[in-house]
Parts: sequence; C-alpha cells; structure tokens
Amino acid sequence: MNLYNNHYFFIFIVLLSSDAFGDFDFNSKFREMSSSERREFIIGLPIDEQVGCYIQGLMAVRPPDLSLADAVASNGEKIIVFLEDRLRAERSDVIKLHLIDVFYRMERDGFYMVSEDAAVMSLLSEQVSIIEDSYWRGLAQRKLELIKGSGAR
Repeated sequence: MNLYNNHYFFIFIVLLSSDAFGDFDFNSKFREMSSSERREFIIGLPIDEQVGCYIQGLMAVRPPDLSLADAVASNGEKIIVFLEDRLRAERSDVIKLHLIDVFYRMERDGFYMVSEDAAVMSLLSEQVSIIEDSYWRGLAQRKLELIKGSGAR
C-alpha cells in the first residue's frame, strides 16, 4: 500500500472507530477521489473491510461508481465469504443487486468461476428470489442468468 492509500486508510479507520471526529465526512473525501483512486483505496483495505467500503462508496458517489465492483471482484475466492455474509444480511434490494453484480464481474473477468460453485449459485438464486421490487429483481435475475451462461462455455 503506498503512502497515498495509507492516508485514506487512516481516514476510513477513524471514521469507523471514533465519533471524536464528528465533523469529518468520509463521503465527501470519497467523492473527491477519482474512480481509479477509489478502486485503489478499496483494494488497499484489509479483505474483510472491502465489502463494507464498497457499499459505503456506492452510496457516497452520485451517480454510483459501478467500477468499484471490479475492484472487489478482483479478490476472487478470497472475498466470497464476506460477500455471501453481506448478501444474506442485506435488506436493501438495490444493495443486493450491487452485491450480485460483484459475483457477476468475478465470473466475467475470470477472477472466480462462480458458475461452478453450487453453494454460491444456490445462494444467489435464493437472494434474487427474495428481492421485493420487481425492477431490481429483474436486473439481479439478468446478472444471475449471465453468470449461468458463462459457465456453459
């Protein structure tokens, strides 16, 4: 991790661990970064913190920086358990879609063959089915179909 990332990592840790800096605005700092800086920042975090930062980063930037999913996906198998845990716990249909998108990008970019992991595919199918909003469920279903289709190559 270079010095630049260390600066943002420190800011992130302060935000998560202390109310003493109540005036500090992580979202503002995240918005000020370029897309490539955001991706580099997320990858520089410990693996167990990347999914949470990814979600927080999506919420901080408008329109959302969808390329952040590529950064998280690049971890491949190492991040699966954290994605699964967050997907199971998540209540927001939109965030569920974004988490499913990470699995899709893993498959698409060859970081992890999601389509060959029966347990992950079962979880994704289950989670798609419980998305309440029909629009978001349709988008998530399309991602799932693309993952399934990739495995048929």
